[in-house]
Parts: sequence; structure tokens; C-alpha cells
Amino acid sequence: MQSKNIAVADEPREVPCAVADRTGVSSCARRAARRLEIDRDHRLVTRGLAREVSRVLAADEADGHPEILIERLEAALAVSRADCQRLNNTRINLRGDRGTHFEDTVRLPAALAVYGHRGNYHGAHASMETLGSLLGPLGGLPEGDAGRFTAASLAEVLHRRCEIWTLELSGVVHVFARPGSDADRALARTLTRMSRTPAWPLRTPLTIV
Repeated sequence: MQSKNIAVADEPREVPCAVADRTGVSSCARRAARRLEIDRDHRLVTRGLAREVSRVLAADEADGHPEILIERLEAALAVSRADCQRLNNTRINLRGDRGTHFEDTVRLPAALAVYGHRGNYHGAHASMETLGSLLGPLGGLPEGDAGRFTAASLAEVLHRRCEIWTLELSGVVHVFARPGSDADRALARTLTRMSRTPAWPLRTPLTIV
């Protein structure tokens, strides 16, 4: 069942700052938003690693050989390091690309405009579990991968793989999707897309007379 989109969001808390860019967003607000981005990414990587280590430890009780356990733990650590690197690179690259055209399915709240570079906005959902149930098994996941995850952990995996980016505010989960990704198409399947006004106004051409 599709969750009900909630087109409201609380503005991230920050110390008032007088300096603002051309979009009217203060430099303090942008710094606070970057901190929230990093914290969200780190939290989901940590959660995923803890879950995978617990799974490995439970499965290894039947094998009983330390080398097998070491190899499996090292594999889990390698995946988490790759997730951290991917998320970090994506944050840097997206901040520098302001020319991307976005097509949202829910109007982007003004309080979330500072995160608009994360992708096409698909509204707010009750939880990661609700979001994951909408995404379901996606073709972009390796064969057999989707069956390993609960709905909530599937949404977390797609966040770590940069198919989507999520943010929890005031008890709901806001989601952005990478344009053209499987997750983006799945979330927009029954909804109408709307072109988003560019965050940076286009330059007005000058006519010399």
C-alpha cells in the first residue's frame, strides 16, 4: 500500500546568520544542512554494518572456523568502507552540479530546498519500512539481494548505494531519488512529475542595441 505523502517539513535548526546566497538561504543554514547530510549517511552505514556483523556472527556458529569468520567480517567491513566512500563522493559531486534538471512528484517544501540537489523529490513517508515497501524488489539490485532485506533495510541499502537519499524530520522520512534510477521510476510510477524551478536563477541574456 502506498504511503501518504506529507508535504510539510520542519526547517533544520541553526543559529541565525545574516549572510545569504542568491536563493535566500543563509550560509549557516547550508552548513547545518551539510552536517545533517553527513550524519544521516554515517548513521545508515553504521546501522547496516552492525546488522551485517550480527548476521555473520549468527551464521558462523555452525561453521566454527575462525578463518571463515575473519574473512566474512573483513568482507562486511570492506562493503561499509565502500559505502562511506560512495556517499562522500556523491555529496561532493552533487554540491558542485547546480545545472541538473529535477522532476519531482511532490512539491518540494521550502524548508527542504537546501537538500534539493539530492535528486527528484518524492515526498515524505511514515517510516523507512513504508518507503521500502513502495520500492519493493528492484531490478537494480543483484540477483537474490532483495530477498535478504526487510522493507526498512532495503530502503537503507538503496540510500547507501545512492539510488535514493533519505532524511528523517519530525517523525517522517523525506526521500529524494537519483534521476532515472530504478528507485526514481518506482516512486513515480503512479504519480505525475512536475518540473522544479532551478535553485539558481538562469542568467538573463543582455541585448546590445
